[in-house]
Amino acid sequence: MRLSVSGSREAGPIVATIFVRRIERKVSVVVVVGARASGVADGRWARSIDLTVLGPSRPVPRVGAPARIAHFGGGFERGVVLAVHERGRRLQVRGEGGEVLEFVLNPATARFVAAGSAQGPRLELLGES
Repeated sequence: MRLSVSGSREAGPIVATIFVRRIERKVSVVVVVGARASGVADGRWARSIDLTVLGPSRPVPRVGAPARIAHFGGGFERGVVLAVHERGRRLQVRGEGGEVLEFVLNPATARFVAAGSAQGPRLELLGES
């Protein structure tokens, strides 16, 4: 038997790992030297420093964040995140019609799906508006 990757007869589960990319962002910080205890600078000098920090590549769930609910069949509606549970893995969202829906983070796809229903709506978190 030939021992090559293409000729391998070994079967096993396919395991996929989803990495959340980190995007570099520049942040400007102003450093004031000679500040008094009250927090007011005495005017000696201030310096602006640009820092590069890492942040998530997709919106992080937070209360009040805008969202879009994609219904099974193609309809969309706007929504607002009402509550964040389980460290961001479970969300409650109010749609335009006032209905409150619950979504959970699918560990296989890293997408928010309706809690308790495979064919229910999906949730897309929108960036800052």
